[in-house]
Amino acid sequence: MAAALVQGASWALIGARLGVPDPCAARSGCTCSDLQWQDAIVDHENARAHRIHDPLPGPGPTAP
Repeated sequence: MAAALVQGASWALIGARLGVPDPCAARSGCTCSDLQWQDAIVDHENARAHRIHDPLPGPGPTAP
């Protein structure tokens, strides 16, 4: 992310590249602030990390 910011990318562009839904999409004509995009990116990445590290459903490994 730091590299993208150094290259001049906006928080909205970074969010779009990460697949973050527009946090202001529900409000027509609204322009999101950088802080709204930052919060949306953090929420999106935290949810993604949680999905990656969740154990698989079903019985877990059994100890010998």
